[in-house]
Amino acid sequence: MPSKWKKGWKVVRKNSRYSAVVHDAPGGRCYKKGITVGRARGYGPLCVYETRASARDFARDFARDDWFHSRRRSLEIVKCLYIPSKHKEIWSGDISYSLRALPTGTALAEKVMCLE
Repeated sequence: MPSKWKKGWKVVRKNSRYSAVVHDAPGGRCYKKGITVGRARGYGPLCVYETRASARDFARDFARDDWFHSRRRSLEIVKCLYIPSKHKEIWSGDISYSLRALPTGTALAEKVMCLE
């Protein structure tokens, strides 16, 4: 493992392996085991979690949204490697969020490779 890669956790949808949040938008990324995924053109860094506990907290909190509640079991937390981003915010078009506004334990990544 090259030293620039760090260990982390990614929350994905079980069946499609797309990101839990950005799944059917143009910036949605599919995280297949062993495939390196980079960010989409016009989108900011990818989100991963530094610990499994942080990923689990995010998945639990995300599932509390009423519109998503019926899909709670469709999320999966997978171990990954990631290359940290120098950016301190995520963005898509006119929308941006600083790292401070994201869930605790979020790390921003330029590339992600799921190990599971």
